[in-house]
Amino acid sequence: MPVCRAGNAYIWRSSMSIDCDGRTAAQCSRSTDGDAFAPETAVHQSDGRPFNAATTPYVVLPRPDNPTWSYRDAGISPGDVAAVIYNGHVEYAVFADVGPRQQIGEASYATAAALGIDPDPGNGGTRGDVTYVLFPHTRPNPVESHYQAVQRGRAAAAQLVSR
Repeated sequence: MPVCRAGNAYIWRSSMSIDCDGRTAAQCSRSTDGDAFAPETAVHQSDGRPFNAATTPYVVLPRPDNPTWSYRDAGISPGDVAAVIYNGHVEYAVFADVGPRQQIGEASYATAAALGIDPDPGNGGTRGDVTYVLFPHTRPNPVESHYQAVQRGRAAAAQLVSR
């Protein structure tokens, strides 16, 4: 997938796979996600615990050694905010996990559910076009605050479209 820079953001279109990593929940566990479930996320909340994919909207980026595009080289840091757009709906999420180095287009159970995408970790997701817009230097404080992620994401999106 090509990742393009546009003003203060990085944008790509992809499908969406469901990530259920982090704290165990009824929707996200070894029993719902099998061997793909990991009890950790690359980023932790301010209290030191992993994110909860069932309740917190987050996106997953490929490991920084990706041969095509590196989030580190782009100035993106774990915790930065993304706008995830599908079928005319926007959900703001934080970059909270790192996935396979050659895969882009993965988001938490909560992100998918908020967008009306089947969040089932085994069979959910969509092959349809999902647009991801990631804004560097927008980490909310605390990082797990969805309210703060929405506020920072809206401000960054307004800056992007006003150019």
